[in-house]
Amino acid sequence: MVARCSNTPVVTLSYQRLSALVGTSVDTIQDRLPFLGLDIEHQNGDDVSVEYSPNRFDYSTEFGIALGLQGMLNIQTGMVKMQINPARCSLRVDNSVSNVRPSITGILAKGRTLDDHTIRQIIYMQEDLHQGPGRRRKRVAIGIHDADKIKFPITYTTINRDFEFAPLGSTDAMPVHRILSDTEQGVQYGHMVQNHNRLPIILDKDGVTASMPPIINSSYTEVTESTKNLFVDVTGMNQPDVEGVLAIIAVTLQTAGYALEHVDISGGTNRTPPLTHRKITFDHMVSNRILGLDLDIDQTAQCIKRARLGAVIDYNKIICIIPPYRTDIFGIMDIVEEVALGYGIDKITPTLPDVGTAGSTNITTTLERVMIGLGYTQVMNSCLSSVAILSQGGSAPKISVANPKSQSHTVLRGALMPGLLENLSHNIHESYPHRLYEYGVIFDMEGGTIAERMHLACVTAHKNSTYSEAKSILSAILHHNMGINLTTLPYNMSPYEAGRAARILNDNQQHMGYIGEISKECRQAFKIRDDIVVSGWEVELIFDDKDGLVAS
Repeated sequence: MVARCSNTPVVTLSYQRLSALVGTSVDTIQDRLPFLGLDIEHQNGDDVSVEYSPNRFDYSTEFGIALGLQGMLNIQTGMVKMQINPARCSLRVDNSVSNVRPSITGILAKGRTLDDHTIRQIIYMQEDLHQGPGRRRKRVAIGIHDADKIKFPITYTTINRDFEFAPLGSTDAMPVHRILSDTEQGVQYGHMVQNHNRLPIILDKDGVTASMPPIINSSYTEVTESTKNLFVDVTGMNQPDVEGVLAIIAVTLQTAGYALEHVDISGGTNRTPPLTHRKITFDHMVSNRILGLDLDIDQTAQCIKRARLGAVIDYNKIICIIPPYRTDIFGIMDIVEEVALGYGIDKITPTLPDVGTAGSTNITTTLERVMIGLGYTQVMNSCLSSVAILSQGGSAPKISVANPKSQSHTVLRGALMPGLLENLSHNIHESYPHRLYEYGVIFDMEGGTIAERMHLACVTAHKNSTYSEAKSILSAILHHNMGINLTTLPYNMSPYEAGRAARILNDNQQHMGYIGEISKECRQAFKIRDDIVVSGWEVELIFDDKDGLVAS
């Protein structure tokens, strides 16, 4: 199954089923899962819940994760080839959909029955795709049907609001206007068609309704454990989006044991989906330089193949072959990441980047010496974050990024604390205590311009963490080592627990930051274990003209 926190999807896997799919032992899978780019959230017997990157929707089921593990373990490497039989059925698109929801694609998957576990995996994958690339069905909506109940050819057209059919979850036919007002899906998604008198519909040869995208499927084509053959439709606002999502579904169903078959699609700007690969030319020295490796071109090509991409050496370059379901790969830096995964993240030696930092060398050296001496580990988070992470961490997003490339990097951070809490959420499977700190730049708006400020923040997470512990760390750093006298005044604000937080003032009674125990609601939002208490603080550091730290 798939669960969701506000920013990162979670898929629950069965170790035994995954072992059978991959062809290796459960112990090996337990050991290698984190190095596939997956964060283990919790385990319960045979079940394990893992967070996966929001741009790797092919990992929304155990089938996609099995393909990744097979590559990492050298069981099967290279690009997964899509085996799709020629079309024997057709779908015609009426011009009336062009102003409502113009794009549609589809595929048939035949030849296996579904157990309850697999049905749930496919349904949760469908919803995960709706939430991610589908943007809550606005850009992409998916319908999965019992193909044996559909008579081809089928038609994608429009109907008026008095048209009737039995929606999923009901045995009685209802007019469309009642489906929009009385069903859960109609209420939730009906706003997307509220400005249209005629709504999109998929009808079979006899005029029987299969789906009314993007709202709801018909109960007539509902998938059950006796379903043997599937028809998948994907509708949306443009062809690349619907074909990219279809490719993810297709490779998942193929891995699950289905035989795929094209559907001949025509009308408007629609076509039978090619589902073909792309190519990117790559210089292996780029990944060596960025990752600190010393691989020759053959070794780099093997790393790319272990990441389940194709790789062909052409003189001194590698032609990377990208399967259609890898919609997350756009350019050279994405290939570098695949080289890292194929090489093994655990084999790469971490090093600090050789770059300058803001402030005085003496100050940063002092911070490092003191914090490391107190048992803290430094982290370097991106200055870009998401609205969800900042809001959960008690920092209202103020500065948005124009044309962001990722849902995870849409705003400039206005505080360090949300990033540290996210770091904790990604390491809940590691032993406690956790002690992290960050020294870096945050952004704010001042008089219509963007201002940069240097902040220092730390978090402590273990069962007995307290406000007093956090205050002792703060005093050790700023008072005993930097000579700044501090005053704390009780203050309630997110993300701290009411009655367990305070404002931090300097010698001149000027506000520097906040300190306290992180609230239970905030910990739950970041999926930090209930029995773990998190305390921490964040202050602004101000420097004089000589790069010395001052108290005002």
